Amino acid sequence: MNAKVVKKQKMTLGKAKPKDISDEVVEAFGGNTVSEKNKAETKAVRKKMVKTAKAQVVRDSFTMPEDDYALIEKTKSRLMKSGVLLNKAEILRAGLHALNHMSSKDLLAISEGVEKIKTGRPKE
Repeated sequence: MNAKVVKKQKMTLGKAKPKDISDEVVEAFGGNTVSEKNKAETKAVRKKMVKTAKAQVVRDSFTMPEDDYALIEKTKSRLMKSGVLLNKAEILRAGLHALNHMSSKDLLAISEGVEKIKTGRPKE
């Protein structure tokens, strides 16, 4: 078996569906090739491989002014008009990627315009 093929397919496991993983990759991980009698076992091996290849997710919470929160909804509706549906977390992540691609000068200008607020849960 060609090692380059296995390495290339390993890198794309996070995006692959269990049925998209080739038999060569399953064999490389100690599984069996697909046949009628071991089809269920092969599906279990493939699902396990896909689950282990996903990135870790971190859960966090934060406080933001209502105006900034409204910007998320405004961005969401603008994207919907373009035919793209993103949730709040995806919009925030896209914003982080956009900030990361900015020049240091532009990033500094944007950060100076952000309102400083008291952290924690607001008292009601």
